[in-house]
Amino acid sequence: MKERLSILPMKALAALGLVLGIAPICLVAGRHFLPMEPVRWVLPLLFAWTWGILIFLMPGRGRVPFAVAGVFALALLGGIMYRAAGLGMLLILGPCAAALFLMPPAYPRLYWEEWPPGLWVAGVLAHLICQFIASQPSYAGVDVYLKCAFVPYIFLLLICFNRTGLRSGMHGAAKAPAALRARNGILTAGLFLIALAASLWGRLAQWADAAWRAILRLILTIVDAIMSLFPESSGGAGDGGGSMSFGELAQEGETSPLAAFLEKVLMVMTAVIAVLLAVFVIRFLGKRLIQLVKRIKERLRAYSALSAEDYVDEAESTLNWEEKTKSLREKIGKSLARTPRPTPWEQLDGRQRVRRLYQQYLKKRPEMKGKTAREALAQDGAIDQKQAAVFSGLYEKARYSDHDISAAAADELRRSVRDAVSL
Repeated sequence: MKERLSILPMKALAALGLVLGIAPICLVAGRHFLPMEPVRWVLPLLFAWTWGILIFLMPGRGRVPFAVAGVFALALLGGIMYRAAGLGMLLILGPCAAALFLMPPAYPRLYWEEWPPGLWVAGVLAHLICQFIASQPSYAGVDVYLKCAFVPYIFLLLICFNRTGLRSGMHGAAKAPAALRARNGILTAGLFLIALAASLWGRLAQWADAAWRAILRLILTIVDAIMSLFPESSGGAGDGGGSMSFGELAQEGETSPLAAFLEKVLMVMTAVIAVLLAVFVIRFLGKRLIQLVKRIKERLRAYSALSAEDYVDEAESTLNWEEKTKSLREKIGKSLARTPRPTPWEQLDGRQRVRRLYQQYLKKRPEMKGKTAREALAQDGAIDQKQAAVFSGLYEKARYSDHDISAAAADELRRSVRDAVSL
């Protein structure tokens, strides 16, 4: 149970990706058959995701019965809350039921490989088709829900393809180093945000224009407040003394030179204050932006350094003529010489013992010779998956690296797989 809880977040993301892939069908069908009840459009999707997480927490043999129980719960929910939809209930609840059936066999797979690429692409097509349908006036209101489902779905799709691409380039290893995965995750998220901003450029331009208009209104309000400190009051011939105003400086409707000068001075002062405020804001934001860029560069350098430490390219050239020539000489020498007796097991070091053990395995399983060690051992039903992972890991370490392997570890591996493959 503790092991399942440790990987629960990753499997919850897998279930979320599947639910978001079927979301457009449920949302459009809900808008068509239950037009004024958006809660009922979303409720089956939330139920499928929650129930899918609970399916993963079940023991291996109990996942399928629990998924069937979830389908019956969906049917009960449909009979209680979706009777008004009629046959449209199948379009609202059917995809969620299908998702529950797909989850149990997918959970034992590796992270980000629970769903095949074709299923992800089918989800993208479903989103695009349903967004085209939602553009019709009769489906007004559902486009917001579709976008809220489409954006995280595309993000999960990019992360999935990125991780599977990294894993395929690791020459059979289970996963890429943590530093390399973190760096690629940050770059993928950054590219996604840039693409999202580009797709919403029109809306962002509207928001920027609205913000600029608000700033102009604020500046005009400040100017009006300052101008109100110098009110103009009309003065008659019989008026006594009083405070001077711009109106008293006017004669026969004409503005006096002093009033015009004071007005221009006031406008210049207001403009200077606005410019100084803008310069201060730009300088403050500029410094923070430069600091942010420097931190991002430092993090990327750190990630690069870490990934260079724990990642070694294990690709081998097939055109290494020196190795080919050496191999040919060895084959000719072996054909002309007597077959020597193999070195006793006790005289081999740990690395040689592991490689000898895999050679013995291939003699027992000749049909596995065309596959990598990880593929062959993982597909052999006679070997437990945990033992297969240990066996393939030690063989890759002995075959492709210079790291030492203890003789005790090789002996323990031999004892653990002896009964399974009769070594």
